[in-house]
Amino acid sequence: MNTYPFSRVVLDYSDLSPELSTFTLSFHYEGHYKKYTDELNALIEKNPQLKCVPLEKLIFSRNDDIRFNAGGFYNHGIYFSRMAKGGKKPSEHMEKRISKAFGGMDGFYKQFKKAAMSIKGSGYAWLCCENGTLKIGTTVNQNTPSVDRLIPLICCDMWEHAYYLDYQNRKSEYIDAWFKLIDWEKAEDALLKIVR
Repeated sequence: MNTYPFSRVVLDYSDLSPELSTFTLSFHYEGHYKKYTDELNALIEKNPQLKCVPLEKLIFSRNDDIRFNAGGFYNHGIYFSRMAKGGKKPSEHMEKRISKAFGGMDGFYKQFKKAAMSIKGSGYAWLCCENGTLKIGTTVNQNTPSVDRLIPLICCDMWEHAYYLDYQNRKSEYIDAWFKLIDWEKAEDALLKIVR
């Protein structure tokens, strides 16, 4: 995922049903995610000096097209890779970290949902780790967290294409459904790469 040529995470559309329909997922994965991937690879093909530049640097490129498509690819990769059929519960270790940061799982859900609902237009809600501490934040468009200091663990795609075919303007219902799909094992794997 992190070096050219970039390829999408593998996804079985039926795995996330009924929370997200196969229709929504195929539209999202084959339309939007594929477009960002293809356009990023095409841009790098035209700029061969970038072939060895890691994705974590491309998402902060001064070139608007590269930054936008690298961000779209990066954000969608985290979104799709951190969901699983029926979700996967957090370990005791992860729950302790969540409790310390947010007062428990309910506190996390409330704060995360409030952040996601606060997004005006298109963007993402994130759970990140900064210096060993869990934090919730948002980004707009295809911007990403500052990965040199904020390590993304999960993200909820709040662009309309992520939910509108299933939920129309009922963003709150979409977020509730997405909570049921979080793969906390993969979130913790990302966390354990940087903290113990």
